[in-house]
Amino acid sequence: MACVTITVKERPKPEFYVTNVTTDKDEYYTDEEIVLKGKVCNSGNADGYATVIVTVDGREVKRDSVYVIAGGCQDVAYTIKNLSAGDHKLCMDHR
Repeated sequence: MACVTITVKERPKPEFYVTNVTTDKDEYYTDEEIVLKGKVCNSGNADGYATVIVTVDGREVKRDSVYVIAGGCQDVAYTIKNLSAGDHKLCMDHR
């Protein structure tokens, strides 16, 4: 009988995270556009597309697909308009 031994491995996967989320200032007027900036990083061992989700006060306002190489980061920026007066929580996450 002739045999061969093989190894079966899991396919490499991207592992995304969002970091360095900022705006250029802490206060805006209601007629100003806000630019929310951040980095989408991939600590996994495969390139891939991250779905970036921007929320204002827990409500999704933007969704984007960003390609990030394995071990790399991609800068992203999103414009947010027409916020009412008051305090707002701006967030950026991935799926």
